[in-house]
Order: sequence, then C-alpha cells, then structure tokens
Amino acid sequence: MTAALVVASFAWIVILRVPLVLNAGVHLDSDLAVDGLTLLDVLQGQWRWHFPGTPHMGILPVLLSLPQAAFLGATPETLVSGGVVATMLVVLATFSLAWQIGGRSMALWSLTPLTFASTGLIWLSGRITGGHLLTAAWHAAAFALLARLLTRGGFGCAAALGVWCGLGLYLDRLYLFSLLGIVPAVLVRVVEPGNWKRRAAETLLVGLTFLLGYIPHLLGNHFDPHDAYGSQFDTILVDPSTRRIDWDITRTLALDHTHILTLECLPRLFTGHRVVWGRDGPVGLASDPSRALFGGRPERRDRVDNSPVALSAFGLGLACAVLAVFGLRGSTP
Repeated sequence: MTAALVVASFAWIVILRVPLVLNAGVHLDSDLAVDGLTLLDVLQGQWRWHFPGTPHMGILPVLLSLPQAAFLGATPETLVSGGVVATMLVVLATFSLAWQIGGRSMALWSLTPLTFASTGLIWLSGRITGGHLLTAAWHAAAFALLARLLTRGGFGCAAALGVWCGLGLYLDRLYLFSLLGIVPAVLVRVVEPGNWKRRAAETLLVGLTFLLGYIPHLLGNHFDPHDAYGSQFDTILVDPSTRRIDWDITRTLALDHTHILTLECLPRLFTGHRVVWGRDGPVGLASDPSRALFGGRPERRDRVDNSPVALSAFGLGLACAVLAVFGLRGSTP
C-alpha cells in the first residue's frame, strides 16, 4: 500500500509537469542557458566541477538531466526534465524524513502537500539551478540522517552525515542554512548524559568526513577559480568606509524581506497565490506564471485576481497549512 501511494505520487507529479517540459523552449532564461551550456560540455566530455563562473554552486544539478540528454539529445525539453527529477527527489527525501521522525502515517500524509503542490512549486520544477530543488532535497535527506544519528547513533550514520553535509555545501552555498540547524544539534548531543566518549568520537567523525565531502568544491576552485559574480555576493550591511554595520540599511532590508516572506513566499507556497499589497496600487491576489507564456493574453505581474475560485483556493490552502502546523504537535517521534 505504501509503495503504491509513493508510485502514484510520482506519477501525478510527472503528468502535471508534462506541459512545463513540452513548453521548455518558451520559458528559457539566463539560468537555464548556463545550465544548458554546462550540460553540453558534459556530453562532449568536458567535466566542470561547478557551473561556469559560478563557484558557489556545484555541477550536481545538471546531472539530473544528463541521462535524458544522452539518450534523446540536448534540447530544452531534456534539460528542463531534470527539474522534474529534482522534484521527485524532494518528495522522496521529505517522505524519508517524515518517516524517520513521525513514522509511516506522517510520511504518507506528507505526500499530500508534496504531490498537489501550488503553481509556484510546479513552476520551480522547470528550473535546474534557479529553483534550488536539489538543494531542498539534500536538506531534507540531511535532516533524516541527523534524526537517525540522534536516535540511534552509529559511526556509519555519522560518516554518512558528514560526507553528505560536505557535498551539500559544495552543491549550493544555500546549504549553509541547513548547517545552522545540523551543527548545533550534533555538538549538543556530545554533552548529553550517557556514553559521551562514543558520541564525541561520532561527532569528530562527522567533522572529518565533512572535509572529505567538501573536496569537490576545493577541486573546482583550483581548476576553475573564475567567479563571474565578483563582489556581488559581498554583504551590503557593512559600510565600506567605516567597516561597521549600517543599521539603517539593515533595518530597511529586514522589513523588505519580511514583506516578501509574508506576502509573497509563504502565501505562494501554501496557496499558489501572492498577496498584492501596495499603497496606491491594486490589493488582492495574483498568481504566477502569467498565461502569456502559454499563448494566453499578456498580463501584468501584479494583476489581481479576486475571483471566487482564487479566494477559495487561497483560503483553503491557508487553512490546511495552519491545521498541518497544529497537527505536528500531536505527532509521535
């Protein structure tokens, strides 16, 4: 029964994304262009440790498109199909994490939001690197390994977690956010009552094997150190003239990012709609992508849609998200 539900989930994910793959040539952008050029290089035997001019992101995501491109040729369709593979990896990793911390019931229920995702998540399936879906899958799998280490221990699990985290940081610098949760949990585990010497040895093993997994990043920087982004990733919170934090900029950015998180990211994640809120502009709901991409009538990005269907979908999605959070309180680790 469990296997059948997982297979059904994968089938629906693929079917729902067929139009996205078939229309890949319409929604190509600069990110996909770099992904495609890297894929062509690999097919021609030129291995890159990271994407051209992008040392903060390893080459692993483009490998999701490699089997399809090797069999059917390098086309926009085979390139974008890698994003669908990444989506299934997100589902599989999250399913494993839910099973690890909550058992079979929680794992099966996790398939519902993962399978019947919002339009925003479906749209991200068309990105190889721009959607960071492989990073999300890596994050979920890392926390599944962490949960196993915290509950059962073991040198094998410790080594696997270390290598996985090292590769995660090579895969994408966004994985630093995963380490913010994993590193303290591994360190705190050492001082818990009991066999602390064994846990200390396992923690040391996590650190050593992390360095092993990080080797591909070091190799990439050695063989291809060019960074096309230059200083674009330098922090803007520090005033270069005084070398001190500019609190005015920090405060402004915190408010702006809070606005984006609460009115765009979370609503779009849970309901498929963004909340448009402007002082002089329209107020309501908006969805992406625009229908103009698929032959529909051109629309402005902030064109509101306050139809009964949009409002109902928004309210239902938000209610389900809130109920899911409260439902976690009753889960059994």
